Amino acid sequence: MRLDSIWFIYLFLPAMLLAGILLPAKWRAGMLAVFTLLWYFKAEGANLWLLLGVLGFDYMVARLMEKSGQPVWMNRLLLACSVVKSLAIMAAYGIRYELSGTSTPLGLNVFCLTSMAYVLDCYYGFVPPQYRLGEFVAAAGFFPKLYAGPVLYGGQLLLAVPENRMHLAGIGEGSILFVQGLAKRVILGRVTLRLYQSLAELIKVEKTVLTAWLIVIVLAMEIYFNLSGYCDMARGLGKMFGMELPVNFFRPFTATSINDFFARFNGSFNKFIRRYVYINLGGTKGSLLSGCSNILLGCILMGLWFGLSLNLVAWGAFLAFFVMIERYCLEKRRDTSPVFLRWLYTFFVTLVSFAFVAGSSLSDSLGLLRLMFGMGQAVGWNKDVLYLLYSNYLLLMVSVACLFGLPGMVSGYLQRHLPRTWGAVRAVANGALLLVVTAFIIP
Repeated sequence: MRLDSIWFIYLFLPAMLLAGILLPAKWRAGMLAVFTLLWYFKAEGANLWLLLGVLGFDYMVARLMEKSGQPVWMNRLLLACSVVKSLAIMAAYGIRYELSGTSTPLGLNVFCLTSMAYVLDCYYGFVPPQYRLGEFVAAAGFFPKLYAGPVLYGGQLLLAVPENRMHLAGIGEGSILFVQGLAKRVILGRVTLRLYQSLAELIKVEKTVLTAWLIVIVLAMEIYFNLSGYCDMARGLGKMFGMELPVNFFRPFTATSINDFFARFNGSFNKFIRRYVYINLGGTKGSLLSGCSNILLGCILMGLWFGLSLNLVAWGAFLAFFVMIERYCLEKRRDTSPVFLRWLYTFFVTLVSFAFVAGSSLSDSLGLLRLMFGMGQAVGWNKDVLYLLYSNYLLLMVSVACLFGLPGMVSGYLQRHLPRTWGAVRAVANGALLLVVTAFIIP
């Protein structure tokens, strides 16, 4: 049962809301834990035992760390067991997928890293251990965020635990955010995916520069709309039940540096890498070699989040090169350069980087890069690609507007200047949007 299915939107979710409203506040975390386990069993079957095993193991490790008088080496051993366990599970399933094509359990990286971060923060004393297993499962395993995050850690995990914060205003705000994320995923995500598939077939027939650029542009849109849509849906559902989840994707294509792009694109995992890997290795405080190595490792890990693939390693390494340039060569000039030029440079580099994601192999990606810059036997354009572009120009205009957050800017402006009118307009617009999304979902 997916988050964008009729069964979830019109049956499962109303049942959750009704239970949350009727039950006492102290039982809501347990209720969310039960619904999370039911949903995960329906979606993944026997993989529920993996989710329970990971969360249960780390919950017990954190409780054991709390025992007074325990030697330091014992806590270090417990920490090592938690970290090795999570990394080994993620690596094993990732390798199995690359070798056999067997799908990995839904949300594996999210709940493994969230659970591991909880143990790390308990070890360093950043947060106290969570005493109630139901609250820990509700926060660490909350099922809407298993698709694309966000990854929670430390205080974020404890803030996500629902207590007495469920109220009608939160349900209303969460519903609006959920529907907007649903529209990103179902309408823009699916339509841009179909356009990308058409372009991928077209370039096999005749290789043109315009087609190559359109492929990476549309792919970047499709990835962003799908991932940010899932994250908005998770944040919206969290708000409905009194949970505060951080923003994971925030207009990444308006970034003015590659470092800023990483902070906006899968931002929760970027913070995870900085907090537990990059800073612990010294960041850029050491020598030039160690600083560059740490940047390279962090960027490659950002790529490997999406899968164990040489192309994703190349994607991270390509962007790491520009992060190094920004850090060691352009840092003093960054604030004096025009914002538009910084954005243009960042937008161009990030678009080029998606050529590594578009290819099925590294050689395919390099071939696409050559086409993008007119090398080899590439031609500028042909009638087929112009026809495809003309046939989808409305879609592309709407997608570009949403890619740069134009609807959100308009909404913010109207909310500031016409608060009363905008409240009613917003409710009606989101109701209409839900009807349109429903039409897209119904087979």
